[in-house]
Amino acid sequence: MTDSIPLAVRSGDGTGQSHYGFLDVVELIERVPRQHSGWQSINYKGQRYKLWGGIRTNFWINLTMPIKGRQ
Repeated sequence: MTDSIPLAVRSGDGTGQSHYGFLDVVELIERVPRQHSGWQSINYKGQRYKLWGGIRTNFWINLTMPIKGRQ
C-alpha cells in the first residue's frame, strides 16, 4: 500500500521561490499519489492534478492546470 506524501497546493500566480518555499502556496496537504506511466496525479477538491516536483523541491500541484477528462 502506498503512503501519503506532503505537498503544496499552489495558486499558479507566482513563479519564484522564497527562502521558505513557493510564494503562491494556498495550502499544505497530504495525499496518496496515483501512479501513471512516468508521472503521478492526485485528487484535490473534485479535480485531478499532475504532481510536480519531488527532485529538488517538495511535491506540489498547480490549481490553474487541472487534468481534463476525456471529451
